[in-house]
Amino acid sequence: MKKKIQIRKIKIGTVMLCLFFTLGGMPAYAEEANDNVTFQEEAEQTQEETEQTYEKISSDESENEIIADEAETDEIITDELENTGEEDREEDVNNTDSDLDQQSVTNREAQLEQQANESENVPDSQADTADKSEENIQQNQQSVDSFTGLRKESDGIWYYFVDGAVQATYTGLVQHSTGSWYYVKDGGVQFDANGLVKHTNNVLYYVQNGRMKSNYTALVKHTDGIWYYVVNGKVQNNYTGLAKHTTGSWYYVKKGKIQFGITGLVKHSTGSWYYVVSGKMQANFRGLVKHTNGTWYYIENGEKIENYTGLAKHITGSWYYVKKGKMQNTYTGLAKHVTGSWYYVKKGKMQNTYTGLAKHVTGTWYYIEKGKWNSSFNGLTKYNGKFYNVKNGKKYGSSITTSQTKMLQKTQQYNSNTRWLILVDTNANKVGIFTGARGAWSQKYYWSCTTGASSTPTVKGQFTVGMKGLSFGSGYTCWYYTQFYGNYLFHSVLYNPGSMTSIQDGRLGINASHGCVRLNLENAKWIYNNIPTSTKVVVY
Repeated sequence: MKKKIQIRKIKIGTVMLCLFFTLGGMPAYAEEANDNVTFQEEAEQTQEETEQTYEKISSDESENEIIADEAETDEIITDELENTGEEDREEDVNNTDSDLDQQSVTNREAQLEQQANESENVPDSQADTADKSEENIQQNQQSVDSFTGLRKESDGIWYYFVDGAVQATYTGLVQHSTGSWYYVKDGGVQFDANGLVKHTNNVLYYVQNGRMKSNYTALVKHTDGIWYYVVNGKVQNNYTGLAKHTTGSWYYVKKGKIQFGITGLVKHSTGSWYYVVSGKMQANFRGLVKHTNGTWYYIENGEKIENYTGLAKHITGSWYYVKKGKMQNTYTGLAKHVTGSWYYVKKGKMQNTYTGLAKHVTGTWYYIEKGKWNSSFNGLTKYNGKFYNVKNGKKYGSSITTSQTKMLQKTQQYNSNTRWLILVDTNANKVGIFTGARGAWSQKYYWSCTTGASSTPTVKGQFTVGMKGLSFGSGYTCWYYTQFYGNYLFHSVLYNPGSMTSIQDGRLGINASHGCVRLNLENAKWIYNNIPTSTKVVVY
């Protein structure tokens, strides 16, 4: 009987230890992950871990700087990421067995040893009880032989078992009963594995210290040198759009991989378009960017703005006209800047060196000075070999005659004691009123007049304005006279005595006066009211 009990002791010691691993030390097996599985967070966690979360693009990241060109490369991201979490990783390794606890194994072994010692002294009257214990041990042994899951062996390595057999050829993820997933290679858990690992479904997952991080979202560099977009621990092979790096920068991802070779406009998953250089979104950029379809688009803070109409500065320094976010390279006319000023644009490009007339799409012609509309300009300007009158920056009337052009050129040589200058062309019978200064006279008015007949010619030379009066005449009345030399005057055409409505002789544009310069009543009155004494008068 003593010998039989001794044999039972050996069996109890061996079998009950295996029974512990089956019942006490290791939870039941959970099925492997598939493409759509959601991994649970581990129940027994002994350390703090820094997790990355995914953020969407928002307008909060808008910046107001005007063009800032960033061209960071793959190496920059490497520096940003490769040193992340080293301390946490070392701590995780030391505490890995928190999920796979050994303490209960030790306690259970002691218990089994005690039971075996007690069974050694079982009297004959308790033989039936001992026989039943042996049956239980045999049942537990069968349970051990059918074990499926992760189990730590005497060599200190955790192995993946299926029906009690180590899966020495298996490489992939295995779920522990705690809910955590671990990376197994050739049947053994790889606690030193950090980074992306491939599961049996050919999908890459992110692990730290061998454990899959089911709440980890970030851009991760794989051992193949490629950066992948990870969401909740899983590489997003079907994702195309922008993804945010831990540094705050955004990168263009296509089918889960960063596209460092892409420069240009790319479409985000939100539907918006963004400008990237070497795969990186240019958050500070403002200006024009050419799309692959050949069209130039307006970009502000890295994003294509489709509702913008106005002028936009290219990286070359030139300005272009944009309508609804798209450059108008066939447009010629005036375009309004955000400052409120208008500029002349030819074939979409602002002409900042142009001075002259420019036609707007409305049909109105405007005076342009160095590319910008000068709304205060009054005078003559040349366009296509002809001169035109300009008033308040707008052209009025048809092109002027040769005599007017000559008069304008002639004025530039004269000084005046006032800001006004009057010229009289006795051949063309024209009076020109100018304002400004020597070398910078601009024409305000150009009127028809009547000067002296051949028998009574108008005096020629340089004179100054003298006295003024309301009227004079005998048998006729001349209104609003202004003296420029002796009895030579500017005054109205001849009216019947005392009348301002009944004209006696209203001829203009001929040589017919007694030497004075006759004008329409309104023109004579303007000189009377506005031209001060001492203003120079030139008659030629």
